[in-house]
Amino acid sequence: MKNMYKLTILLIALTMSTSLMAQNNCLDFDGTSDYVNCGNIFTYNNPVSEFTFEFWMNINSFTDANYMGVFGQQMGDYPNNPSYGNFVFYCGNTGNSFGLEGYFSDQTHFDMRQAIPFGTGVWKHVATTYDGTTMKMYVDGVLIKSVAYSNESLGNSWNFFIAKVYNYVSTLNTEYFDGQIDEFRIWNDARTEDEIRQNMYRELPDPSSETNLVAYYKFDQTSGTSLTDSKGSYTGTLTNMTGSEWQTSPAMFGPKNALDFDGSNDYVSINNLYVSGSAFTVETWAYFISFNGSADAYITNLFRGGDENIVLRIGDGDKDNNMPQFVVTIGGGQYKLDANARLSTNTWYHLAGVYDGSEMRLYINGELDKSQSQS
Repeated sequence: MKNMYKLTILLIALTMSTSLMAQNNCLDFDGTSDYVNCGNIFTYNNPVSEFTFEFWMNINSFTDANYMGVFGQQMGDYPNNPSYGNFVFYCGNTGNSFGLEGYFSDQTHFDMRQAIPFGTGVWKHVATTYDGTTMKMYVDGVLIKSVAYSNESLGNSWNFFIAKVYNYVSTLNTEYFDGQIDEFRIWNDARTEDEIRQNMYRELPDPSSETNLVAYYKFDQTSGTSLTDSKGSYTGTLTNMTGSEWQTSPAMFGPKNALDFDGSNDYVSINNLYVSGSAFTVETWAYFISFNGSADAYITNLFRGGDENIVLRIGDGDKDNNMPQFVVTIGGGQYKLDANARLSTNTWYHLAGVYDGSEMRLYINGELDKSQSQS
């Protein structure tokens, strides 16, 4: 069996310094009456033949099992009285209601809804693109649906809302979003899969230089009833909200890239990395596709030559091959700390081995799993 894992972060720390990061906030919507009015972004006189909507969202609860509005403009009564170039984005926990639905400017009805599990309390990145021939929808950077629509465009006279949609079924329904929304971007081009993945975990560093960016809502304010458009002039107005609904957002952290190792001969070598002193920490995120059937598998190995190294690994000799182990070898002596926990495949784990000069400690997902005195 090959042992494969993905490694996102390796941090070896003796001393650390931190710098203040930009405020990363979001808005919390109550699902009853809260929404943001962003004005008339698309018009009859200025239609778009390509577009991308992308954003982060976290659902508190489903106000309606099949139709909870996330963003959009008024959509007509199909097929009796469809509105030109209008659209709504639904999210529900049953049925086929997750996704974008609406009408292009020629009244062509499009439906990008998809039946997928979408629970509460989980941040998800969503993107819907259209390049003039094909509409696509991505969740967390992964393509989940693709439909062909040729030579269409969006253009209308209705305001654009976040956390609220108007929808005609037999009567006009108003549907609100219950949860948090962050980092909402509107483009007049179809972002590629690579562009979505490369930028979904970071704020755009220079919005003014993004020629195809129409509106960009970072949601980084800390108070007030205006939602700043960091690209253009489509400042949003918080409606039925007091300005106290801003809260810290965990949606985006780091670039969120990883390396995929084959478990056969792949590795990364870092030259001239020196760890000195009597205290150190080695920590990493790791994702296991499989565990080695008969031997240990190294995650990190700080090797100084001879018999001195610092190791985080899985398994050891006759030990379980899914058991994390923290090993320090120095001065001819090898000191091992075996975890209590056993890991599973297809799950991300944060692992940390700590030595403070008198005690070895092994942490899994930020919680102490095992410790032992060690001089």
